Amino acid sequence: MYTRLQQRITTSLAVVVLCSSFLASCKKDEQNGTAQNTTPQNTFSQQNPQSGTTATIQQNPMGRYEQKNSQEQVAFSVDADKVGAFVNDVALGVSFAPPRNYVPLSPNSLAASDIATKFAAYASPQYSIQPVHAFRARNSMLVSSIRLKNISYDQFLKDYENLVRTRFSPASITTTFFLKGDIKITQFFIQEADKGLIRVVFAGLKPTEAVQFDFAIQRQTAGDDMQAIEPALGSITRLAR
Repeated sequence: MYTRLQQRITTSLAVVVLCSSFLASCKKDEQNGTAQNTTPQNTFSQQNPQSGTTATIQQNPMGRYEQKNSQEQVAFSVDADKVGAFVNDVALGVSFAPPRNYVPLSPNSLAASDIATKFAAYASPQYSIQPVHAFRARNSMLVSSIRLKNISYDQFLKDYENLVRTRFSPASITTTFFLKGDIKITQFFIQEADKGLIRVVFAGLKPTEAVQFDFAIQRQTAGDDMQAIEPALGSITRLAR
């Protein structure tokens, strides 16, 4: 049954709406070379949390999933051939799969210039963050363990959002909250001049644990990058201990 579940997995599409603004800002006026403030339409499947049905809808960039404290679940089905081999990390309490053709490597081997490594490892009296899995093709994916010390997860999120904004300044950062199954995800969409980072954070199975996923994208190839990232994001599930 678990194999069948892996073959048809559910992924959040909140990230699609956010990244459409990244794509729109990349478009240039072919005649005068100035940026256009266009708003392309995005078609995706939305799961209605009340009826459980799925309907295809049109959404403008930076739509309602930019709103904080969204309790809706947005999902669609992804085939297993869009992701690589599944990783079942009992210590983290999660199962996930990287995008297809992403190669596993040591987190320490990622280049210092890679946006996924920027403010990855961190330690303070309240919490620590340690990368434990890394994958790379054209872009990178990084999975990190977060340990909380005498701080609740809710308080950690408040402190962490401020820290992310400080460390990535002057990048444009959008924070969203949404549900993926039973996982309440906080997503940071970080836009730098030519790079982007989709960072998702959620609580672990224990009060002292949390998990962080980083997905790097590039401005020039953002559309293709998102095609690879969405299935990987949707593969994330909790493991029972």
